[in-house]
Amino acid sequence: MSTDEIDQIADELVQRLRLSDEDAAIKHDITADLVSCMAELERVGVKTDTRKPLIQKAAELYVKWQWDYLGKGDRFEKSFCALRDAMSLTQSYLSGEGE
Repeated sequence: MSTDEIDQIADELVQRLRLSDEDAAIKHDITADLVSCMAELERVGVKTDTRKPLIQKAAELYVKWQWDYLGKGDRFEKSFCALRDAMSLTQSYLSGEGE
């Protein structure tokens, strides 16, 4: 995954989370979380193609979990883990498919 793709998702998440896009520290933190999220998905064999909607949703859930967004971090963790596990069992999300 390229830096441009990570930056694009970070910009979208700043908007979705209703955060100020003027704070460089917020975007830096989100970017770091996105890199961790993608590493976690790759760890279980998921191909991190950011054009796929479920990858984008996984990124959003991961960031909300890490930030304990609205005090619901536990819910977001469970949702992320369930989505991660489901994608790791779905052929179209597995690394190596069509490669």
